[in-house]
Amino acid sequence: DALRNVAAVNRDLEVGNRSFTTAGDLLINDSLVVFGDSNFTVTGTLTCNGSVLFSVFNAYTFFAGYEGVPSDEPVLSTELNVQGNLILTSANNLNLEVFGPSAQGVAHVSGSASLDGALSITLLDGSTVVNGDQLTVLTAARITGEFSNVRSGERLEAQLSDGSPGGSFRVTYKKNKIVLSKYLPPSEADAAKRAIVKEP
Repeated sequence: DALRNVAAVNRDLEVGNRSFTTAGDLLINDSLVVFGDSNFTVTGTLTCNGSVLFSVFNAYTFFAGYEGVPSDEPVLSTELNVQGNLILTSANNLNLEVFGPSAQGVAHVSGSASLDGALSITLLDGSTVVNGDQLTVLTAARITGEFSNVRSGERLEAQLSDGSPGGSFRVTYKKNKIVLSKYLPPSEADAAKRAIVKEP
């Protein structure tokens, strides 16, 4: 399938359980959702002014039970491929939904990735993430900028699908990838946060 002659999207764009390729640059002014067994390819620059939600690593479908989606749908793989540059503006909210670790990141950018806005992490029901897990969530030829709510080397709290605490990851911005590492489950993440607060 292909999205032809689409330069800007001013409403939700959802891509699930299929492959889509754009004819060129794509501007998202509302939200982009990529889920299930999907491969979404932008053949130019992808600019996101709204929220971006995609399930990272073997996405467990959070649409299970929705009309037309079987409740026993298997764990699937989701990929976002940008054949140009990725621009996440200050209005962006990148929400990574994590099921478990994998060898490859979900977002692959052949050009540069410019980061801004906020980053959030949700652990999906049935998540296999364990203490110490490391996930590469984005690769690019070059990465510039940082998300406003977490600097490189800082920990970012995750949440579970029901909104309860889901532990935390250390976020590291490298020259060509973003890594979530040193996962701590909720009890240990809370203890680590208290220890930091008590430091002189």
